[in-house]
Amino acid sequence: MAITPDEIDRGKHLFEKHGPLVLVLGRLVPALRTVVALPAGMAKLPVIPFALWTLLGSVLWTGVLTAAGYLLESQYERLSKWLNPVSTGIFVIIAIVYVVRVVRHK
Repeated sequence: MAITPDEIDRGKHLFEKHGPLVLVLGRLVPALRTVVALPAGMAKLPVIPFALWTLLGSVLWTGVLTAAGYLLESQYERLSKWLNPVSTGIFVIIAIVYVVRVVRHK
């Protein structure tokens, strides 16, 4: 398990305190995007508001990515020379942290 019960409790408390803002912003953060629904469910956010706030966050994220792609299209070759190694490094760091957390949990 990569998420501890304390982290789930913190997420639930944060969601109860700040509500939909956490859901919208959580959809903008890659690592949180996949788990932000957990505290929403634990806080018993009704399905319709959950879907609407999720839609808003997803539209914002998609809009940012689309705008970045449009604006940076002509610079793709130049950007890929440093983005590829940085992306690989970030992926490796995330994988190591995940493995360490799983091993420590056992």
